[in-house]
Amino acid sequence: MTIKKSSSTEGLHAFYAYIGLAVDYYKRKKEWTNKDLGIQVNVSETFIKKANTGIRHYSASRIWTIAKMLDVPVSNLYPPTIKDEKGFKKYHEIYPYASKDDFNRFMDLLNEDL
Repeated sequence: MTIKKSSSTEGLHAFYAYIGLAVDYYKRKKEWTNKDLGIQVNVSETFIKKANTGIRHYSASRIWTIAKMLDVPVSNLYPPTIKDEKGFKKYHEIYPYASKDDFNRFMDLLNEDL
């Protein structure tokens, strides 16, 4: 069996950027600031800012804690896994100006690189 290893990190960056934007989206819906969220999950405001842009990454346990604090299912913070209408709806919630073509490129990138 051959395991494909991509030399590109675009998909991984897109994955983490999505998570950061999803956290930011739900944080704003709760009317919290980066500082508020940082206090709740015991990280600095700077870390939250960097994670919101994909520069830093949340660990799986931190994502679970954030989801709990924001009262959303953990799955809401991860990108869709299927390229269908439901996946597009989820993606569009985080990227409201995105088209279906943008969504399809995003999903192709994730499927290619992750």
